[in-house]
Amino acid sequence: MAWPITMKAATILISQGDTTYTKEKPWHGRSGGGLCDLDAKVLMGVVQGYEVPPWGRRGVYVSHQAVLRFLRSQHEQRDDNGRIGSNRFQLSPSPT
Repeated sequence: MAWPITMKAATILISQGDTTYTKEKPWHGRSGGGLCDLDAKVLMGVVQGYEVPPWGRRGVYVSHQAVLRFLRSQHEQRDDNGRIGSNRFQLSPSPT
């Protein structure tokens, strides 16, 4: 993580599948940083990068749904017979 931590406004344009696009590109050096909804206290995405002209200028993030899917996959438990049991954690659905 780069210091100091920064907070910049970001306008979500669209979220499709595993990718969320914002109007603003992420601040320099923020790859892997969070796209957070501070009011809802929710991680909405993770910085991947940004588009460059002529293709666009949007910020590109791993989507909220992709993050939830990854977290669920990391918390599956298997019993002694190798069967998947219930998740240890309850993950909230997207607030949007």
